[in-house]
Amino acid sequence: MEQRSIVWIAWKEYWRSYLFKAPANRDFIWLTLLVGFITALVMAAVSLQEGLLEKHADSLLGKVAPFGFPVAIRSDIARARGIDRDIIGAFAGEAAAAGEAVSLSPPLTGLRLFPYELMEEGGRFALVSDPVLAARGDREHFTQAVLNAASGQGFRFQGWAVYRDDPLWQWAHQSQGKEISGEKFPQRIVLSRHAWQNFDYRAYRKAVLENVPTEIARPTLPERAADLKVLWMFFNYGRSVVPVEVLWVDNIPSPLQLAFLFPLETLQAATAAWHLPSLVFEPDRIDVGKAARIESIRLFANHPADAPLIPALIDAIAGCLGKAAGVSDGSALQFARSLPARWVDLCVDRTTLNQPVQISRTETAVPDPVDLETPQQATSGGWIGVPCARLRIEDLQHGRNKVCPRNPLTARRDIPVNGWFDAAFSGFRSAVVYVPDRRKVHDVAFALTKLKDSSGPLFWLDPTYESALNKVQYLSRVVDYLSRPILVAAILFALYLMTNTMALVIDHRKANYGTLVAYGLTPGDIRFMLMVQLALTCMVGGFSFGLAQEAVKAGSNLVFAASDVAALGRNTLGITDTVILPLLSWQEFLAVCTMIYLVSAVILMWLVHLRMSKYAGPTDLLK
Repeated sequence: MEQRSIVWIAWKEYWRSYLFKAPANRDFIWLTLLVGFITALVMAAVSLQEGLLEKHADSLLGKVAPFGFPVAIRSDIARARGIDRDIIGAFAGEAAAAGEAVSLSPPLTGLRLFPYELMEEGGRFALVSDPVLAARGDREHFTQAVLNAASGQGFRFQGWAVYRDDPLWQWAHQSQGKEISGEKFPQRIVLSRHAWQNFDYRAYRKAVLENVPTEIARPTLPERAADLKVLWMFFNYGRSVVPVEVLWVDNIPSPLQLAFLFPLETLQAATAAWHLPSLVFEPDRIDVGKAARIESIRLFANHPADAPLIPALIDAIAGCLGKAAGVSDGSALQFARSLPARWVDLCVDRTTLNQPVQISRTETAVPDPVDLETPQQATSGGWIGVPCARLRIEDLQHGRNKVCPRNPLTARRDIPVNGWFDAAFSGFRSAVVYVPDRRKVHDVAFALTKLKDSSGPLFWLDPTYESALNKVQYLSRVVDYLSRPILVAAILFALYLMTNTMALVIDHRKANYGTLVAYGLTPGDIRFMLMVQLALTCMVGGFSFGLAQEAVKAGSNLVFAASDVAALGRNTLGITDTVILPLLSWQEFLAVCTMIYLVSAVILMWLVHLRMSKYAGPTDLLK
């Protein structure tokens, strides 16, 4: 008989089990339900195990969606160049700019390396300065005065300076629906709500109002710290006071407790300006090319009789400007730092309105910001381009830079900015490599520690990160160890149920098969018909139960996303991925169904062999 006819007979017999008044038993319904149940159980077990391990790794390592899990590394202490542009370029697929090329092999190929600078109390953060103004004097500009950490609560205030193409910087903007600033040197800071619970907002408000004119500062000071949209910061150890845009996130995913993210481009520019007195970097520029900053003012009386008014007016202007007013000699103010012209104009106009005085101002021009070349994002390797006209021989420290060419007006020089902070490094101390697949994180971390060049090892794992990674690896192995006996028991039980159910299907239809053999079908045709019916069973049961189970998982994920548990993860650990039961891809779904079909087919053929010999005739099957 033609196979097409056999397929039709197989379909008719299979479908009859679903009729309201089935003419025979409903064995195929029970077999379909069993296959569907096993399919859903396998898919649920895979998702449950993957979700548990994923969330555990996320809580300890800090997954940055959609970039993956971080591997936090540090430059080997014996490597003087640190993580330099050649290493960063190798991960970006670029040829070495200078020095020795670094060769990458799997599992490192295709991965990017993102350097960062740690900013913490008393370190680099004091350069671009504290996110708070000095509460105890102009020269004391860090957070002990305004964070509860000073009260012994144990909060370590630290953050990372990262490039704008860094996954953390991109994640923060994507999660809040904000576009990344196109400025060469962004004036934006990402703050963690969880970390900033320790922020003494009362001290911050007091410090701001003492250092910034009230009419300018007050609109930026809401009732609660959580509503801050602007953070006043010192730049260049107090040379400038700058309003920086705030981007709030619940928490920053990282193995460390990060309080903030700061743009590394801006930090590098401030670093260069601090170490090169001839290079001025003023982030709070008003109008480029105009006299936007004031160094001092002096008042003159229109008539000698009005001279006694001058000291009172000077005191009023000083009171308006706060601590930035500097030193007064009774008729003039020499500001502690050059101030934005609009600050001075606001206080002077408000104080001297309708007064018989004249004002003179000593102005300083704001340099064109193109005087600094923007770092080439992650491949800059801690270097920044500075005009040779801004450099002097005495500026070239430690002999690390060659003297500029003879055309200083047009030439630029790459300056190793990081070298000014780390005597042992001209590159970066630390970096992060992001791995999309959790199961490859350990292999990537191991490969990074084994990466070498002629000078020796390149990296070692950050100690805090290594401890977290070991915990993740331990739980993963424990789960694998426990799942093996459970898997074996589940497989044996499923085989037992499948064998008994399919044996009933065959036994209940032996008479039908005898009749079909009498009409000319061979035992081989009967086997083919059973295989077709098994395929229909797996398709109907596997796909219906599998899709229903995926829908239940999707609903469970939505419920979990709105739960207190997910909120706890977001607020305290920075876990933004709320998928607790990962959905299987169609390839994985198809693989599960195929596996169940093949195992069932083997069982079926074995049962047919036991109950239906290939030499069996109609009378043998009718017994």
